[in-house]
Amino acid sequence: VQNSDLTDIFHVNNDTLTTVEKNLVVKGQACAGNKLTGITDLTFDWDDGNIQKTTMGASTPTFTASNPKLGATYILLLTQTGAVTATWTGVKWPAATAPTLSGNLKTDVITLVCYDVTGAGLYYATSVLNYTT
Repeated sequence: VQNSDLTDIFHVNNDTLTTVEKNLVVKGQACAGNKLTGITDLTFDWDDGNIQKTTMGASTPTFTASNPKLGATYILLLTQTGAVTATWTGVKWPAATAPTLSGNLKTDVITLVCYDVTGAGLYYATSVLNYTT
């Protein structure tokens, strides 16, 4: 698609990346593909979607994610069937304190905003805890 100045404003590269160089308005819903099954730890590939769910038994997992995009927002639904004590590598929490996850038969929602894809700190995070599963 070209604008009136004959400059290209919409690009598709090898069916893997689409770039829009102007404002985009979506009427209705828009969502990235979401992975809501099959994860049993805290290892995520953001190319699987911006919203992902894991179900974990009692464990001490370390958060690991691949393919972050600068400025993207990611949401994790963490369902627990036992006590989970997570290590949040590359995540900054309010007051520098990670949440204590809610534990057995609870679901916690973690929202991450990617602010740097090159350094040790990648995400600002917030949590909403203690939903009954």
